[in-house]
Amino acid sequence: MIQQNGTTDTLIEENRSLHQRVAVLEHERHTIQQMVHSAPVFLYVFDLVEQRTIFANSGLADLLGYTDTTVVMPLIGTIDSGRAKQVMETLLDGVARQQADLVILDITGVAVVDTQVAQAFVQAAQAVRLLGSQVMLTGIQPQIAQTLVHLGVDLHGIITQSSLQAGIAYALREQHRR
Repeated sequence: MIQQNGTTDTLIEENRSLHQRVAVLEHERHTIQQMVHSAPVFLYVFDLVEQRTIFANSGLADLLGYTDTTVVMPLIGTIDSGRAKQVMETLLDGVARQQADLVILDITGVAVVDTQVAQAFVQAAQAVRLLGSQVMLTGIQPQIAQTLVHLGVDLHGIITQSSLQAGIAYALREQHRR
């Protein structure tokens, strides 16, 4: 606003303040655009976290469709031989039924991997490949990585990503390449 004395300094200061506010609004607009662009991945990851809680409480394993060609199986809790068998059956049935090209096994919520569980993951990956799909393992915790290396588990042919979000981003990039 122009003060009654009409000083130029006041106009310059108001103009500078207005430019600063515009810059802040532009930055906020850019941030919101980035959030909207990545919202589907974040919303999907949030939904999976919510569903993981349900699975953890029920002890079930479920295969979730992400795209027409990608499915995700979030695992959480303890995996014993009975649960490993259930995971394998659910996984193979779902891959065949949904004709998935990529299966993401997310083990972020698995605290311990022993020889039996590691072998179950490898066998599941081999069986999925026999059905014509690729397997990605996400969410490998540092202690699990050490265990897998110590046990000499061969993860050849299995794609690995650090997190479920990174795995989904990889799947989306691969889908766009096709």
